[in-house]
Amino acid sequence: MDPDRLPGPDALRELAEGGVRGLTVTAAVTAAHPPLEFLRFLRDAAGQRLAVRWHGDLGVVGAAAGHLLPPPDEDPEEAVHRALRLTWRRGPGFVRVCREYGPNQQDDIVFGDPSLVRVFLLAQRPVRPADLGGDDRRLPAAVDALCSAGLLVHHRDLVLAIPVRLMRWPRRAADPGGGAA
Repeated sequence: MDPDRLPGPDALRELAEGGVRGLTVTAAVTAAHPPLEFLRFLRDAAGQRLAVRWHGDLGVVGAAAGHLLPPPDEDPEEAVHRALRLTWRRGPGFVRVCREYGPNQQDDIVFGDPSLVRVFLLAQRPVRPADLGGDDRRLPAAVDALCSAGLLVHHRDLVLAIPVRLMRWPRRAADPGGGAA
């Protein structure tokens, strides 16, 4: 797969539904490739439980995007599980974000403020904060709040929402005693 021609969310869903479990980006990924578009690809692939093998340096490092940027020697399957430590789901008029720190340790962030919801949903693709919405003066504050909360990553003049959207719940493994975990 070429880092300049990454599949979008619909194509990733079709691949996953077709039984594909992993993807390989053959060329080295560099800062010359749009880094937030590549993060979007990693985020959306993780949402479909697709492991991605890649190498290179995006030139964007931040604690907020750490769940999407595996160490070079990490197994891609483990990278998918790590990415799922920061997830989101949408409800009627609100967004719920779950941040897992370890077994039985998580924070839930629920926001229903229309400005926060709007920015978060529009930032599912790399977007310029200035392009988020006309005359609403609350949107720059919403961008700042979501960046401060580690839910958006800001690179150059673009922002991207980085929690992985849960489109289907993970399957639970059976425990050794035969019951559901």
